[in-house]
Amino acid sequence: MGLESILDSQRIDVMRTLENGDDLIVKIIDIFVGETPARIDRIRIAAAKSDLEVLRKESHLLGGGAACIGASQLSTLAGQLEQIVSQGIFDSSHLQLCDEIFQEWTRLSTSLENHFAELLP
Repeated sequence: MGLESILDSQRIDVMRTLENGDDLIVKIIDIFVGETPARIDRIRIAAAKSDLEVLRKESHLLGGGAACIGASQLSTLAGQLEQIVSQGIFDSSHLQLCDEIFQEWTRLSTSLENHFAELLP
């Protein structure tokens, strides 16, 4: 499975045009994969407590990081959560969106780890 089947190929192509592009891709993905589990945990805890400020902040950071590496689906889901909580809304009906974020992260992280097993530190 090629990298483009996991991430947005246009985003990868842009990064590859930069000096040391392939190394840069690996470094950025390594940082994203390293930081995201804690971010996901903070979203889980904030969702359970209906802590809108933490949900807004963490969903914003998750969406931005996902967009940076071209993980479009995760970025979209995180953006939807950010938009909802920015309106001061979050109730049990939005927990499904959180579950979708967690499922997408699981799928994405497994794919990235399989793809980069030999390259990531």
